Amino acid sequence: MSVEQTRRLFQGYAIDGFWISEQIPWEIVVELYRGTRETALSGTCIYEHTPIDPSLAVELKSFIEQNKTVRVYHLSTLHNFHISDDWKASFASLLPDEIKNTRLYGHFPQVVGSVFAIDPERIFGIKPFKSPKYRVIGIDWGGGGSHPTACVFAYVYDDLSFYVTNELIINDENQTVTENIKKIKQICTDINFRPSFVVADSENRLANNELSKHFTIRTANKVLFDSIDRIRFLLKTGKLTISKNCQNLFRQLQNYRFADKSKVDVIREDNDLVDALRYLVMSIPSTDIKTIASGHSRYDTAANDCSGDL
Repeated sequence: MSVEQTRRLFQGYAIDGFWISEQIPWEIVVELYRGTRETALSGTCIYEHTPIDPSLAVELKSFIEQNKTVRVYHLSTLHNFHISDDWKASFASLLPDEIKNTRLYGHFPQVVGSVFAIDPERIFGIKPFKSPKYRVIGIDWGGGGSHPTACVFAYVYDDLSFYVTNELIINDENQTVTENIKKIKQICTDINFRPSFVVADSENRLANNELSKHFTIRTANKVLFDSIDRIRFLLKTGKLTISKNCQNLFRQLQNYRFADKSKVDVIREDNDLVDALRYLVMSIPSTDIKTIASGHSRYDTAANDCSGDL
């Protein structure tokens, strides 16, 4: 089978084992493991992987930590005696510093440019036992495929703390705006969430016009670094927590990275829920924003200490 046939081909089958190689979409890896949960024998599930893609490496390392029965072998290029020393030296000289340990020793890579320092012990929480000041939905409109429509549902409290209670990703490009809004309203009904307002990406005027028939709308403030600073501040002070229902948001926050060392832009891939969260935290009225952002700057050294191990 080819991964180009997408996850759907792998769904619903019980299989005896698999051997997959290199940069396989994580959703397919998960589906293959699911298919072997009742049938696989020891040694029949083999995943050969060079973890050079940070997003895949994060998922793989988390999977290994949670599944203690998985055997892991780190294969070292430098200890491969079938390769000449001259070739090893030449190969090593061509490698960027950030992936040398991965390529030469099979270690997980150092992620350079992570935007947020995410502590799983602090970011997950339960809904506070107090009345929220606002109930807000953040929406990043998409068109399906690699850019889905993404929504986060959050409670905002008087102390300007945020609790994200749910997430929604709509990845069907055949869905109409009306159908997407119907899904958003259904989640509101299911979790008894009555939004004070919805903050949405302003680029999709058609969708926002339709949305305004059902909710009070605020236009998203899309200034990248202001919103990044605010999320950093909230994380640093423990004022942003999320439900364990929001595993996709958690993963995207972990993987959110600067495009290069200049830190003037981010990698705009698999970040739709983070964008929705950025819009949401920037939607607080200006009098509250002054309080939350007081004394905080993107140039604060502590706030920008954003590189770390996977």
